Amino acid sequence: MASHDGAEDSEDDQWVGYCVPRRCRLCTFPIEDEEMMVAAAPGSSRVSRPFVNEETNIVHEVSARPEKGELREEFRPCLPRCTHDQANIKGPATGYHAECFDYAGKSFGDKAKTPPSPDFFGAMEFSFEPMPLYDLRRRKKAEELIARKLGAIWSFLPHEICLMIAPYLVQEYTIGRLHALSSSRCRSASPSKQLDTSNTVWARYINIGGIEYVHNLSNKKQEHYRKVFNPATSPDVDLLYVLEDPLGVRSLIFSNSKEKKLQPTSVSACTETGEWWRVITLCSPTLEIEHDGIKVRRIHTASSPNIAHELWPVPIHPEEIAALKVHKMTETTPNEPRHETLQIFQFQINGPGVTGYSFCWSNGFLFFYTHHEGEDIPVNMYRDCDQMFDIPLWTHVPVEPDEFITSMYMRHSSVEAESCLWIRTSIEREYIIGPPISTSTQTTWSRIFGPLSNNHPNHPVPSYFALSHTGIKHLAIPQSSTPSHGPWIFPPTLPTALGPDDPDYEFSRWLGSSALLSNLAEITPYRHPPSPTCHPLDSQIQGLGLVYLDGRRAHVGQVRLDLATTPIDVRNASSIHLAVHKREYVIGVCYVTELRLDPPSLSERESAWRWIDIDLSNEEDSLLWLYFGYANALAYREQVTWEEEEEEGVE
Repeated sequence: MASHDGAEDSEDDQWVGYCVPRRCRLCTFPIEDEEMMVAAAPGSSRVSRPFVNEETNIVHEVSARPEKGELREEFRPCLPRCTHDQANIKGPATGYHAECFDYAGKSFGDKAKTPPSPDFFGAMEFSFEPMPLYDLRRRKKAEELIARKLGAIWSFLPHEICLMIAPYLVQEYTIGRLHALSSSRCRSASPSKQLDTSNTVWARYINIGGIEYVHNLSNKKQEHYRKVFNPATSPDVDLLYVLEDPLGVRSLIFSNSKEKKLQPTSVSACTETGEWWRVITLCSPTLEIEHDGIKVRRIHTASSPNIAHELWPVPIHPEEIAALKVHKMTETTPNEPRHETLQIFQFQINGPGVTGYSFCWSNGFLFFYTHHEGEDIPVNMYRDCDQMFDIPLWTHVPVEPDEFITSMYMRHSSVEAESCLWIRTSIEREYIIGPPISTSTQTTWSRIFGPLSNNHPNHPVPSYFALSHTGIKHLAIPQSSTPSHGPWIFPPTLPTALGPDDPDYEFSRWLGSSALLSNLAEITPYRHPPSPTCHPLDSQIQGLGLVYLDGRRAHVGQVRLDLATTPIDVRNASSIHLAVHKREYVIGVCYVTELRLDPPSLSERESAWRWIDIDLSNEEDSLLWLYFGYANALAYREQVTWEEEEEEGVE
């Protein structure tokens, strides 16, 4: 927290800190970096002065209270993966775009500069944070609606011109629509609180920004209501699939557990658009309905209100859920909400057409992805993780057409940053994803995956991971693929020292990979694009993709496929040369700035850059590449980047 200047606080003075979620509660879109924002403490009738949305920015507000001294409030934007429980933080405040707050005040007569009442925006509060692509699609849909309305008002305007104008009106349109929905005319006069599934169920829908939501549910037929369930034609119903997004319930499907799969026409969810399925077992005919005044927010059974906090990408059958073995990424999850909503993503282990796996990590696992033959590079997946997490690290595990995973081990620890996966493949390759060295004494290894059978070892195994806004919480793998003898203490053959012994380097938290350098046919540098917010050296090479003469592939360093550059043919090369640059204020850290086949000249060797010369003819040579954030540390033979070179004339 920032220091506070001035005289000592009196005993009656209070200092309260709040973090501010980076989503505007008026327009409901994210507050981007460098945008101006304002904030209000929970229950407060005043907002802060405008401040820039930056992680390090803190705004102080002081207000007088009769006979109680001054109330001092401190607001700062939430950090990535924020749990709202940092030191001196009382909890989350409410954030707004400064422009949105001013617009709402001018349009709806808020001359006192006070926040809107909860009735005004309560219906637009997100129940969970979606993937960033959801906001992009929602914005595009709003732009299309605005363009059509502009064309209806000014028919002489071409549709293309309306589409050009629409992006500038999205926030105002969303706020105006929210105000209209919050009026008494649009609000549900007497929303149902309970529903009896032994009787016919009727639903009324409401359109918000081009998306249809369930406005109300009833057992009585009313005007504008549609029939969604008839017990006379669908007896023995004991399952309810609820399609929802962060703003509420979109659709309902009643089903019988004896029906193993729903009709394909019913499965319309797509995680990229923010739609998820909640699976509810109907233990009794009574359902509880949570309503926000405009639409149905959540549905649960009367007997079990705290179940079904997992949101699935498809309407999965309960028997499929029961067949999964759940593995916690950490032994304990402190400071996490007990009933936090978890979004369940599917990833596939093994199977024909699988070309590799990508693992995203930053002080814990963040995302898994399976690459398939013929698919496009998943640019949206990479961008989503960039926006959700702070400097995510990517490890790519390539697999050949005849290669498959034979074993997967997990290291369990009470420290999330020490979670680790160890993967073995059918051609005896091993991969370590996560910090290879654990400093915790409370660490156990368990084997969480083995092939289904020896007869079909490359059989596809659909698996899942549970994602919260802080990262992956659980892995779920079919029990038939989970060895029955775990968990157990397992001492894998891992490197004991990858970096310098000095603990100040903190190499124990770095990720690393190594590969042989002989018989190479091609090298592909993976280069991070330049960014106006990062150091110029941060746009340099983050990892290398290697292709051998026999077609096998390997990688060293950090690899994400959307950062691949032009491959370099090294079939006739005897050596390669890496130019590295050190940051003066970080010991042992280097940045790879160039890869070339021609040796550097004498003047280049005497420059500020350092060169690592790599021989490609020695069959036993390998390159070790450690990485953390944008930084790297390399080791080849006796050349290591964490040893400081003596400089002449420097005392």
